[in-house]
Amino acid sequence: MDYRLAGEIGVAMPPSRVWPLLLDPEFIGDCSEGIDTIAAVNDTHFHVTTEVKVGPFTLHFPLDVRLLDLEPSESATMLVHGEAPGIRVQARSSVALQEHGAGTRLHWNTRTTAHGMVATVAGAVLKRLVEARITEFWDAFARDAPARAATRGEV
Repeated sequence: MDYRLAGEIGVAMPPSRVWPLLLDPEFIGDCSEGIDTIAAVNDTHFHVTTEVKVGPFTLHFPLDVRLLDLEPSESATMLVHGEAPGIRVQARSSVALQEHGAGTRLHWNTRTTAHGMVATVAGAVLKRLVEARITEFWDAFARDAPARAATRGEV
Protein backbone atom coordinates (compact mmCIF):
# COMPACT_ATOMS: atom_id res chain seq x y z
CA MET A 1 0.00 0.00 0.00
CA ASP A 2 1.39 3.37 -1.02
CA TYR A 3 -0.55 6.61 -0.88
CA ARG A 4 -0.18 10.34 -0.61
CA LEU A 5 -2.20 13.00 1.10
CA ALA A 6 -1.76 16.76 1.03
CA GLY A 7 -3.58 19.81 2.30
CA GLU A 8 -3.33 23.21 3.86
CA ILE A 9 -4.78 24.84 6.92
CA GLY A 10 -4.65 28.24 8.57
CA VAL A 11 -3.39 28.96 12.07
CA ALA A 12 -4.27 32.24 13.78
CA MET A 13 -0.65 33.06 14.72
CA PRO A 14 2.45 34.18 12.84
CA PRO A 15 4.99 31.55 11.69
CA SER A 16 7.43 32.50 14.48
CA ARG A 17 4.79 31.36 17.03
CA VAL A 18 3.69 28.27 15.10
CA TRP A 19 7.24 26.94 14.64
CA PRO A 20 7.98 26.01 18.29
CA LEU A 21 4.73 24.04 18.46
CA LEU A 22 5.71 21.97 15.41
CA LEU A 23 8.79 20.89 17.39
CA ASP A 24 6.99 20.28 20.70
CA PRO A 25 6.46 16.51 21.11
CA GLU A 26 3.96 16.98 23.95
CA PHE A 27 1.76 19.28 21.85
CA ILE A 28 2.09 17.05 18.79
CA GLY A 29 1.01 14.09 20.95
CA ASP A 30 -1.95 16.06 22.29
CA CYS A 31 -3.10 16.71 18.71
CA SER A 32 -2.68 13.07 17.65
CA GLU A 33 -5.25 10.38 18.35
CA GLY A 34 -3.99 7.10 19.75
CA ILE A 35 -0.59 8.23 21.05
CA ASP A 36 0.35 6.23 24.15
CA THR A 37 3.87 7.53 24.81
CA ILE A 38 6.44 9.93 23.38
CA ALA A 39 10.05 9.71 24.56
CA ALA A 40 12.60 12.20 23.28
CA VAL A 41 15.97 10.75 22.30
CA ASN A 42 17.09 14.30 21.48
CA ASP A 43 15.49 17.45 20.02
CA THR A 44 14.88 15.84 16.63
CA HIS A 45 14.50 12.12 17.39
CA PHE A 46 11.61 10.51 19.26
CA HIS A 47 10.31 7.06 20.15
CA VAL A 48 6.52 7.00 19.99
CA THR A 49 4.06 4.25 20.84
CA THR A 50 0.62 4.43 19.29
CA GLU A 51 -2.44 2.20 19.21
CA VAL A 52 -4.09 1.55 15.86
CA LYS A 53 -7.30 -0.41 15.35
CA VAL A 54 -7.69 -1.80 11.85
CA GLY A 55 -10.80 -3.94 11.48
CA PRO A 56 -10.44 -6.83 13.92
CA PHE A 57 -6.79 -5.98 14.63
CA THR A 58 -5.51 -3.75 17.43
CA LEU A 59 -1.86 -2.91 16.90
CA HIS A 60 0.48 -1.27 19.36
CA PHE A 61 2.98 0.40 17.12
CA PRO A 62 6.42 1.46 18.26
CA LEU A 63 7.47 4.28 15.95
CA ASP A 64 10.84 5.88 15.33
CA VAL A 65 10.29 9.55 14.46
CA ARG A 66 12.97 11.88 13.17
CA LEU A 67 12.74 15.55 12.26
CA LEU A 68 15.05 16.84 9.55
CA ASP A 69 15.51 19.59 7.00
CA LEU A 70 14.48 22.06 9.70
CA GLU A 71 14.27 25.62 8.38
CA PRO A 72 13.01 27.66 11.36
CA SER A 73 9.62 29.29 10.75
CA GLU A 74 9.71 28.02 7.14
CA SER A 75 9.64 24.22 6.72
CA ALA A 76 10.36 20.82 8.21
CA THR A 77 10.31 17.14 7.28
CA MET A 78 9.40 14.20 9.49
CA LEU A 79 10.38 10.59 8.83
CA VAL A 80 8.48 7.81 10.60
CA HIS A 81 9.27 4.11 10.65
CA GLY A 82 7.39 1.46 12.59
CA GLU A 83 6.80 -2.27 12.74
CA ALA A 84 4.22 -4.40 14.48
CA PRO A 85 3.22 -8.02 13.93
CA GLY A 86 1.98 -8.27 10.35
CA ILE A 87 2.84 -4.75 9.22
CA ARG A 88 5.70 -2.39 8.49
CA VAL A 89 5.01 1.33 7.90
CA GLN A 90 7.12 4.18 6.63
CA ALA A 91 6.02 7.78 6.20
CA ARG A 92 7.57 11.01 5.06
CA SER A 93 5.70 14.18 5.93
CA SER A 94 6.65 17.74 5.08
CA VAL A 95 5.21 21.06 6.15
CA ALA A 96 5.85 24.56 4.83
CA LEU A 97 4.81 27.66 6.74
CA GLN A 98 3.65 30.72 4.85
CA GLU A 99 2.85 34.06 6.44
CA HIS A 100 -0.77 34.89 5.70
CA GLY A 101 -1.90 38.26 7.09
CA ALA A 102 -1.52 38.04 10.87
CA GLY A 103 -1.55 34.24 10.72
CA THR A 104 0.14 31.29 9.07
CA ARG A 105 -0.86 29.01 6.24
CA LEU A 106 0.51 25.47 6.73
CA HIS A 107 0.98 23.48 3.50
CA TRP A 108 1.53 19.80 4.33
CA ASN A 109 1.99 16.58 2.42
CA THR A 110 2.51 13.00 3.47
CA ARG A 111 3.52 9.83 1.68
CA THR A 112 2.86 6.59 3.55
CA THR A 113 3.80 3.04 2.59
CA ALA A 114 2.69 -0.07 4.44
CA HIS A 115 3.71 -3.67 3.83
CA GLY A 116 2.76 -7.00 5.38
CA MET A 117 -0.28 -9.13 6.06
CA VAL A 118 -2.31 -6.39 7.77
CA ALA A 119 -1.67 -3.97 4.89
CA THR A 120 -2.70 -6.64 2.39
CA VAL A 121 -5.83 -7.79 4.21
CA ALA A 122 -7.04 -4.45 5.54
CA GLY A 123 -5.37 -2.00 3.16
CA ALA A 124 -8.50 0.04 2.34
CA VAL A 125 -9.46 0.33 6.02
CA LEU A 126 -5.90 1.24 6.97
CA LYS A 127 -5.77 3.91 4.26
CA ARG A 128 -8.99 5.54 5.51
CA LEU A 129 -7.71 5.39 9.10
CA VAL A 130 -4.38 7.03 8.25
CA GLU A 131 -6.06 9.70 6.13
CA ALA A 132 -8.51 10.48 8.95
CA ARG A 133 -5.75 10.65 11.58
CA ILE A 134 -3.61 12.97 9.48
CA THR A 135 -6.50 15.30 8.70
CA GLU A 136 -7.69 15.26 12.33
CA PHE A 137 -4.13 16.02 13.49
CA TRP A 138 -3.83 19.17 11.36
CA ASP A 139 -7.35 20.31 12.35
CA ALA A 140 -6.47 19.88 16.06
CA PHE A 141 -3.10 21.59 15.58
CA ALA A 142 -4.69 24.66 13.96
CA ARG A 143 -7.51 24.79 16.52
CA ASP A 144 -5.36 24.32 19.64
CA ALA A 145 -2.13 26.12 18.72
CA PRO A 146 -3.16 29.65 19.81
CA ALA A 147 -4.29 28.46 23.26
CA ARG A 148 -1.12 26.36 23.75
CA ALA A 149 1.10 29.27 22.69
CA ALA A 150 -0.75 31.51 25.16
CA THR A 151 -0.13 29.07 28.04
CA ARG A 152 3.56 29.06 27.12
CA GLY A 153 3.65 32.86 27.08
CA GLU A 154 4.33 32.94 23.33
CA VAL A 155 1.46 35.14 22.16
